[in-house]
Amino acid sequence: MTGLEYQSALTTLGLTTEQAAKWLGIGRSTAFRYAVDGAPGPVARCLRVAVAVMALNDHWLSSYGSTVTSKDLTAAVGLPD
Repeated sequence: MTGLEYQSALTTLGLTTEQAAKWLGIGRSTAFRYAVDGAPGPVARCLRVAVAVMALNDHWLSSYGSTVTSKDLTAAVGLPD
């Protein structure tokens, strides 16, 4: 995940870089470094899953009035069933 993708994910999640540091359990300077240099695989996956959950919940709740299933989530992040 590039620095711009990281920043975009934080914006989508409504987090500042400082809030993201707390949420991810990392230091403030590390969170700011990710915004420039990009985030490593596990952090990137966590952020992508969080963004996918938000998007799926918005879509499903508005379309079907129900919650997202684990199958929906795995499909959204490109994982096998």
